[in-house]
Amino acid sequence: MQMKIEWVGPFAWPSGRNSSLPEWGGVYLWTFPYYQGGYIPYIAGITTRPLVKRFREHTRCYRDGMYTLFDMKALSQGLRVERWLGFWFHKQRPPERVEEFKRRQTELQALASEQMVTCQIFAARLTAERRLLERLEASVMKQMYNGPKPFCDNIRIGSKLRTL
Repeated sequence: MQMKIEWVGPFAWPSGRNSSLPEWGGVYLWTFPYYQGGYIPYIAGITTRPLVKRFREHTRCYRDGMYTLFDMKALSQGLRVERWLGFWFHKQRPPERVEEFKRRQTELQALASEQMVTCQIFAARLTAERRLLERLEASVMKQMYNGPKPFCDNIRIGSKLRTL
């Protein structure tokens, strides 16, 4: 089955009540500006709800230490330098990592804010059953994963981080 999708954007990460994100759902890409022009993709996602609502959830996850934080200057050069390897959704968080997060919370939240401000979002409006959206998301991630360096080096697939 072939499907044609049209990406729109880039959109800025929503802050507070201000958002340029569309009020529809579909597939979205998190990207970061690249010094040679264009964008470095990081992740694809899906939502059946308005994008702005989904990204408010992502914002909470960033601030709670769930997501990996990068050195934005290095990333703009195509280098993956992790400043914080997020908790993700581990049910049992190691106590030493919880303590590290508490100790570095101010620094990590500042890094999270910088990363969200730097992130550029592209979206494709799709109204399809969830399973089809999931398959499309997986297909987009596979294409990014198999892309040329340095782009393929900065992608997260599932709970595994792709680093070469």
